[in-house]
Amino acid sequence: MAVIVFALLGLVVLAGTLAAYHWLGGFGSPFSHHVSDWANFCTYVGGVAGPLLSFLALIAVVWTLRLQYALLERDRERQLADRHVRWLEAVYKDMQDVLHAPLVTTLGAGRLRAYMLCSPKRST
Repeated sequence: MAVIVFALLGLVVLAGTLAAYHWLGGFGSPFSHHVSDWANFCTYVGGVAGPLLSFLALIAVVWTLRLQYALLERDRERQLADRHVRWLEAVYKDMQDVLHAPLVTTLGAGRLRAYMLCSPKRST
């Protein structure tokens, strides 16, 4: 979309340059057959349209740099969020490992039984 906008602005600059040249009386009724007249015309177009088109190119570069900075900021935030999610997943895995680890308890007359924290209670 932005490329189309800058292309249209460039065409408007060129058309405006040609219109200004015509309005100032640069074109006579018959087109000139002299090379020097065409050289003067091309010098005028290059002198007026060149800086304007260069300014448009500068605006496009600045706009592109701003877009790139915004994308880099968004990517940095996404990487930070991914790092937090990985950390939470690691904590969750550690909690699951602790909850599913067998516990050894003494019950009664010196018998040892292994129980899981998450397992349902068994009747003995």
